[in-house]
Amino acid sequence: MTDQTITSNAYNTGDYISSGVDVRTGSYSLGITLGRTNFHKASSSAFDLQLAHSDASKVNSGFGPGWSVSVSRYFSEDNNSGTLNLSTGQSFRIEWNDALKEYDIPYLKLKDIRVFYIDKTDEIKVVYKDGREDYLDWNSGLLMRSVSSQGLEIFFDYSSHNLNVMSLWRISDSGHAEENEGKGTEFIIDWWDSNENKTSVKHKVDGELFREVICDWDLVEGLTSVTFPEQDSSLEIKYRHIEACGYQVIRQVVYPSGLMEEVTYTSEGHRLPGGAPFEYLPRVKDFTRSPGDGQDKQYITYDYTQPDGSARSYLGYSSGIGWKSGEDTLFKQESDYRYEVKEIINGTKSVRRQYNKYHLMELAEYYDGDYLYRVEDNVYFADLDVSIEHQPSKYSLIQEQKVISHRNGESNSASTVYDYDDYGNQTLEVTPDGSRTESIYYPASGDGNNCPADPNGMVYLLKQETFIPNPITRSSPRSTIMTYVAWTRLDDSSRSFALLHTQETETHKQTFDYISDISSPLEHGRVKTEIMTINGVDTLTTYDYEFLDKNLKTTLTINTFDGLVTSSSESVDYIYGQMTESVSPTGICNLTEYDSSGRTIRAVVAAGSDYQAQKYWQYHVGDGINAITETDSLGNVLITRLNNAGNIIAKEVALNYTTPKRIQDCQYDAFGMLVFQTDSDWVDGQRVSVTAEYSYDENGNVKEVRHADGRIEQVDNDPVNLTSTTRLVGLMSETTFFDIAGQTIRKETRNSLDDLLAKTEYRYDGYGNLINTIDTDGHVTTYQYDVFDRVVKTTRRIDGQAIIEGMEYPIFSDTEQASRVSVNEVEMGRREYDGLLRLQEEHAAGATRSFNYTGSSPFADNMITPRGDRLNMVYNPFLQVPENTSILGDNALTSLYEYDSYTGLPLREFNANSERVLQRDNLGQVTTETVHLNDGSERVASYDYTLLGSPTKVVDLFGNRTEWSYDDYFRPQFITHTLHSGKKTITEIEYDEHSRPWRYTSTQDGEETVVELGISDIGLEESRLITVGGVEIFRSSQEYTLSQQVERRIYTDNSGTTTEEYTYDDLYRLSTYVCNGPKQPDDGYGNIISSQEFSHDIFGNITEVISTFDDSRENIATFTYDESNPVRMVVMENTHTSYPSKISFQYDEAGNLLFDENDLEYQYNALGQVSAVVDQGRQISKYAYNAQNQLVSQTAGGSPVYLYYQGDKLANESSENIDTCYHRASPGFTQRSVTSSSESCEQILLANSQGSIVTSLTKSQDQKEREREDRQYTPYGEG
Repeated sequence: MTDQTITSNAYNTGDYISSGVDVRTGSYSLGITLGRTNFHKASSSAFDLQLAHSDASKVNSGFGPGWSVSVSRYFSEDNNSGTLNLSTGQSFRIEWNDALKEYDIPYLKLKDIRVFYIDKTDEIKVVYKDGREDYLDWNSGLLMRSVSSQGLEIFFDYSSHNLNVMSLWRISDSGHAEENEGKGTEFIIDWWDSNENKTSVKHKVDGELFREVICDWDLVEGLTSVTFPEQDSSLEIKYRHIEACGYQVIRQVVYPSGLMEEVTYTSEGHRLPGGAPFEYLPRVKDFTRSPGDGQDKQYITYDYTQPDGSARSYLGYSSGIGWKSGEDTLFKQESDYRYEVKEIINGTKSVRRQYNKYHLMELAEYYDGDYLYRVEDNVYFADLDVSIEHQPSKYSLIQEQKVISHRNGESNSASTVYDYDDYGNQTLEVTPDGSRTESIYYPASGDGNNCPADPNGMVYLLKQETFIPNPITRSSPRSTIMTYVAWTRLDDSSRSFALLHTQETETHKQTFDYISDISSPLEHGRVKTEIMTINGVDTLTTYDYEFLDKNLKTTLTINTFDGLVTSSSESVDYIYGQMTESVSPTGICNLTEYDSSGRTIRAVVAAGSDYQAQKYWQYHVGDGINAITETDSLGNVLITRLNNAGNIIAKEVALNYTTPKRIQDCQYDAFGMLVFQTDSDWVDGQRVSVTAEYSYDENGNVKEVRHADGRIEQVDNDPVNLTSTTRLVGLMSETTFFDIAGQTIRKETRNSLDDLLAKTEYRYDGYGNLINTIDTDGHVTTYQYDVFDRVVKTTRRIDGQAIIEGMEYPIFSDTEQASRVSVNEVEMGRREYDGLLRLQEEHAAGATRSFNYTGSSPFADNMITPRGDRLNMVYNPFLQVPENTSILGDNALTSLYEYDSYTGLPLREFNANSERVLQRDNLGQVTTETVHLNDGSERVASYDYTLLGSPTKVVDLFGNRTEWSYDDYFRPQFITHTLHSGKKTITEIEYDEHSRPWRYTSTQDGEETVVELGISDIGLEESRLITVGGVEIFRSSQEYTLSQQVERRIYTDNSGTTTEEYTYDDLYRLSTYVCNGPKQPDDGYGNIISSQEFSHDIFGNITEVISTFDDSRENIATFTYDESNPVRMVVMENTHTSYPSKISFQYDEAGNLLFDENDLEYQYNALGQVSAVVDQGRQISKYAYNAQNQLVSQTAGGSPVYLYYQGDKLANESSENIDTCYHRASPGFTQRSVTSSSESCEQILLANSQGSIVTSLTKSQDQKEREREDRQYTPYGEG
């Protein structure tokens, strides 16, 4: 320190310490991290080796003038005072207080730091609130060691360099250099091995070089470049010397990525008070950031003109107080003093900030042009009418923070209130919604067995934290109470540090014990055991530590209340503390590797197993190319290209090491906001691209998205009225209303005419749990929660009766896994779990299933079915999927599964009825599918895709081919379906102005089948028109209730018009159905239904149906359910003579129906699948299933019919020499082609909006006209 050093507490603010321009002072700072590590093998907190620049300093400590490592240092002015620089970047004047035998820090009123003089060692000891300690040599002022709260030490070594300046050359956890060099973890700052003004910073572990950074510097300029490992370019720095004050300021920085920052200064910047060593201090005039590719430059200017035209600034000019070395001029000011600065970004946005005399920002106004849209108003504990000597300890802390949003002449204000104790501990926070968090801390003297005394007389251990919800919510407060235990320090057995002993809430109690072994310093003070107590039930976790060559391995062993034991481990590296290995309780090992900069370069899943999968990352930084290349084991490559600012500008994909293809391009504006994004796919080697354009509001939120196909999405975020509206232009909008806490309180959906379509209101308790909803129709649903914030009751009302769904949970758990479900106290299901929350037994629908496990495996070995059968299950522990399922004693029900060892996707599924074998490409997509059924044939399907996985061609199992082509916006335009006979159907898809498909034209042999859809603003189908060969087959229209249920359906065909009307109860269950017209449904007994009325019980069961027929007669059907199992119907009674008067239903142990209303008997296999149907002792049909539980054959009297699927949809059928193909050409139109060796038949299946076939048109090869068959359906699908 010199007499020309300018002192100001403004330099202690966070804005100044971080890199960039500090608008308060007009200074540009640059912090460079030369290295990072966790000393003592990850047993202490992370340490950053940070290099900082001082414009005023001429000292060269090995990095050129003005540059130094950020470590604490003391500069003595006399025997009783000096300046203490902390490693945080803060700097304080300290003065010896002989009465207290410690130093005072006049500008730091908080008591979170204490500074002592140790006479025995002639050291200054800096003690931090959390127990850390720095020891500085009093004579040299140099930091000699830093000690953690538990007593782990970091040592600092110095040597003379450059005009006898003591310079830091080593930082280590093994001790000072005399006897310990090459041991432990250390940074070696080598500035003596070269005469080329080059300094290397070597990061070593036990003498082995881990990482090296090279710094080039100039004796006059300072640090000129920094070369980091694994980067192709260096950090380059240029300077400007300002003669008037002798400052060496940074004018340009070019980062390794190519990002350039340029700073222009005003030499005659801030004016200093009288008596200062010079008249002006330079300040930044403008700042330019150049990101490079795909992004405009950012240009920022700074205006320090004061409203009254004065030269006021943080330096205290015009305060009436002269400059004094080592003092902040404004801190002596008795009256208030303010200064302000305006920051203008890219000429359009600006921020006006105002500061008080303690350099605390009181006001920030944000402008978009001349439009003020946001204000931040801060109130501090400082009394601005007195000087620093009379300020309270918390003067620099915010008391109230108010945010005011402006919009269209309206405003909204939200305030947060804080309080602190003298040590800077937050004791109160009141959020804008009125919720309070109150914190109580143990006194420095301790509290008996609950908390030891603090050895440094400081307060920082939290005793109790209480959250008090807004009183309006009527929610009870919740508290967390902590106790602590004293543990012996490693460096001084007469001293101790505090460790958390218990942490208790209303629901939990955690009790910790720790390792006490000073002879093992890296383990001493680590957690040994943790007991989690919930409702009096304990779960014990023990911790074991193993310090390996490069990693710390921690093994957790969990002992449950019922004697189960499970173990897992995780390893972290010593340098960055990042996970390098994790081993799950089932033994699955995952590995991660990093480069010397801490970036992931390799990740392995299921390492060492047959299912090992891995990815590699490569990084390229510099030389005008910034990219991340990700490669998996299959040779799939994803290249992400970035501009110099780190924004993604392009993505490229290559499969199986082929030439990369571009799939995305991005452009940004000068604010770094995405403005254009082009997404691409590749079809037959050709690139197809669509571009979206983004624009933003004043707060930086997306305001509008314009899509290439003409769609426009608009988003209106209103911070004043607390709403967010998303609008699909020309269609619909959805508005979300928020409360002051950001919770959704209402949602509204409107159509393009702004008519309200739906709304829901929400209400919450004080902990953010949803307790009430009111829907569009005014229906109310309420929720109640337990102390773990889990839903225990859901209440709805109908006809004045409450329907209460109850949920109970295991007493020993805080998870969401339910143990009992009930409706109005009637049990609907129950589950029992063990201490690992594995399902042991399940009771549901009158059936019981139990599960058995081996040891602590999460996978059940077998399940005992309700019928007593044992279903054995063999799971793949790496993929967590079944490999084998079998029923003891019934080999026919065994299923085998095989999976891709890399993706984990199915490759083979096999059982007695079917074999399905899949081949997949590098993306895991199915390319060929081979199916064997019991007809003895082998059938193969093939699949082709675009680069990113959209289908281009499918050849089904019978050789029928479907091909897709896409329009300029990559929407499906033509779908061509070619039967193996050569007959072809081409479907053209047309889109409306909102890019929704609305017309499908399918052409076969010159005949067109057209499906036209009318779609509402919110995407519901309103109308459907189907024509075949120019002849209208039918048209339909639908109207909806406010809750978007079908209210009216009108169906018109050649027989006339049929109208169906529906009403619903308060639980949205169908109440009435009325049908008029020629398409009234048949009940299956020869009666035509004209209306039906439905009644329900609280369980949702239909209890009564009154059906009125077209002859005005009616049937009243009543349904009776099992009292012990209310979802099981036991009796159906009818009043009409066409129906059986009474039918009783029987069920097996699993709850499967044994006989239906027609007295047909259903038989089931041990898996619960229907295996046969029997009529009066005669089997009339039997069924077989594949390993996916899909029906693959059915036999009804004659030859079996075999069924084939594509995904979950039926695609083909075959029986003897007849095969059937289904082609779903469009919504409502399916082609069914039946082919044999001698003839063929074509069916057109036409469906309504529910997907039910209402008309079929059938024509064989010898027919000229199609045969038409129409169907009608009841509301529940009978017909």
